Amino acid sequence: RAIEPHSTRVLRAPHPKEIVMTDRTSTLALVNPDRLGYVSEAQRQLENGKTPADWIAELERRGVDRADAELIVSEAEDFNRRAAAAQNAAAPTHHEHTNDVGNAARLVARHGDSIRFVAESQTWIAWNGKAWAPRGARGAVERHAKDTAKSIYDEAKHARESDASAAEKLGKWAHQSCNSSRLEAMMRTARSDVEVAWDELDTDPWALNVENGIVDLTDGTLRPHDPAELHSKMAAARFDPAARAPHWEAFLAEVLPEPETRAWVQRAVGYSACGEIGEHVLPFPYGSGANGKSV
Repeated sequence: RAIEPHSTRVLRAPHPKEIVMTDRTSTLALVNPDRLGYVSEAQRQLENGKTPADWIAELERRGVDRADAELIVSEAEDFNRRAAAAQNAAAPTHHEHTNDVGNAARLVARHGDSIRFVAESQTWIAWNGKAWAPRGARGAVERHAKDTAKSIYDEAKHARESDASAAEKLGKWAHQSCNSSRLEAMMRTARSDVEVAWDELDTDPWALNVENGIVDLTDGTLRPHDPAELHSKMAAARFDPAARAPHWEAFLAEVLPEPETRAWVQRAVGYSACGEIGEHVLPFPYGSGANGKSV
């Protein structure tokens, strides 16, 4: 049955402060796959000697906002640091690891922080600095696998100092690992080590992932993006607690002249931003036509 706006049973606001709607879009959208490519390209460019400042300038020339460009380069630097640390501390360096299981362990050690495999859909997702994105993820995993296979040549060089026989075997395995069949086997074998279930993604009902961070809907604060929170969706807007929307507010005053009705609609829209469904309410806008329902 319909629930009247002035009924005593109204929606609770999702946090103590009223949510102020802006005229920015609030539709959930897949994260931009171009960003994933920029991060991967920045990793390679930085490894090849390009400075962070140069790469930020290059991204700006391509039309990327400076704040986003700085974040992309920061992510790339972080990935490269983790990869180097993993290679030095965790990557296998002995001849007994010349098999697909060993290569999967190498891949996870070097790039496991940025890739996940969704069991139910049998698809890869990759961290792009803001969310776990399915689009572009397969290509990212393939690039990581190629990087991992080529890193075995470095293992062979290090092994040559203490074990010539192991170094020779590693060199041959590095050559084999660069073949497409071994790259596919590496990625396939690594799946179970980075597996995630659908019901592990986007689990916090009071967290709203946006372009410039994660909004805590219980208190309206913003925190940095965090891959550990496993957000796979992102609202296509930046959070600005000081934002104002005079045109939107004037429109609401015209089509919903009663303040109590506007307040109820605000709570209903704010409630829809969270994942809580305890109210069991489905609002239906209605009217004679041309009175703001679609807007």
